[in-house]
Amino acid sequence: MRTRFNEDGGPDIKVVVAEYRDAMRKRLRWIAPAVGGAILVLVALSGLFSIEPGEVGVVRTFGAAAKGPGELKQPGLHFAVPLLQRVDKVNMSKVRRAEIGFRSTKSGPKRVDTEAEMLTGDENIVEAQMIVQYRVDDPLKFLFKLKDPEATLMVAAQVALRGVVGQMTITSAIEDFTPRVGAAKAGSSPDDDDGEGPEGAEGDKPKDKEPKGDKPKDKEPKGDKQPVDSEGKAPVDESTDILTKGRERAQIATKEKLQELMNLYESGILITELKLLPVDVPDAVKDAFHDVVRAREEREQTINKAFGYQEDRIPRARGQAQKVMRAAEAYKQERVLRAEGETTRYLAVLTEYRKARGVTRERLHLETMERILSGVKNKVFIDQGVAKNALPLLNLGGGNLLGGQNQGGQ
Repeated sequence: MRTRFNEDGGPDIKVVVAEYRDAMRKRLRWIAPAVGGAILVLVALSGLFSIEPGEVGVVRTFGAAAKGPGELKQPGLHFAVPLLQRVDKVNMSKVRRAEIGFRSTKSGPKRVDTEAEMLTGDENIVEAQMIVQYRVDDPLKFLFKLKDPEATLMVAAQVALRGVVGQMTITSAIEDFTPRVGAAKAGSSPDDDDGEGPEGAEGDKPKDKEPKGDKPKDKEPKGDKQPVDSEGKAPVDESTDILTKGRERAQIATKEKLQELMNLYESGILITELKLLPVDVPDAVKDAFHDVVRAREEREQTINKAFGYQEDRIPRARGQAQKVMRAAEAYKQERVLRAEGETTRYLAVLTEYRKARGVTRERLHLETMERILSGVKNKVFIDQGVAKNALPLLNLGGGNLLGGQNQGGQ
């Protein structure tokens, strides 16, 4: 057995090192497997990953991604080989938001002039702001086709909005409107008498009036020439007015154009909602512009009110005229029928009179006296012989005295 001390009585270094080496070898026989097992367990645990609901996982092996949607990892617990595979998680249920023309801050919305200001088709400057809501539809395209899909979406949204606004106008909001709008709503004008008035009750129409279907030859459009109204102005299409009725149309067109661009770029993004906020003119001319618009609106209201009054009075006058004419016709028929009845009655009485002249004459006399005297309150009947010697008396007290040759007792 080797001793740990040398001849001088000190420790022998070689012996100590040899013993220490032997002890370490004995311990490594069971420590090495334990450490290796622990490392393997840690590696295995580091390869586990979970996919939350609404998410999908894209596993990349040596940088190469899955080839199809069927290889995507669905919600649940999965394993990926550490150092060899990498997992990208994409939330497909989350609705994301992009703001064009402004940014939301703690103090409120802040306008971004470089994004908001744009030109219309009639070379006017307007300020348009828009909110885009979207979600990921294809995670593979979203991760690998574009470097920054959301930044691309911001630029594409501005392109789509500017392209649509560039085809719109604000002319209809400041154009000098003609009364044709009110006339179209109110109906025909007073001159458009179709024979319903007093003169047209019998179906007669003025001979010098042109038929409705005929148009003057000088107003018919020729070729591709744009039709004009009575004042020589082109009709205003209110559906192209970006400030009023055209805003909804522009919103729909912008959404369609933006989705086309994102599909063309293979971004994997689906536009779920797009809202175009109220479009307005720049602040420098906003007050003056609104004054003009309000004046035009008041003018249109006045015109429509006038046409409404016209359409209320004209039918009423025509109805009154018809009523008078119908009443006159009814009176005419009544008088004719009454005259015919009187004639028939007279002829019947005449026939009876010819059969018995004395009796009929006496009956007619009595009926006439009964009809006359029924309205007299006080009646005095005097014999004809007495009446010759009586003093004529004018009763001023309201009574009636009948006597002499003019009395009703004859």
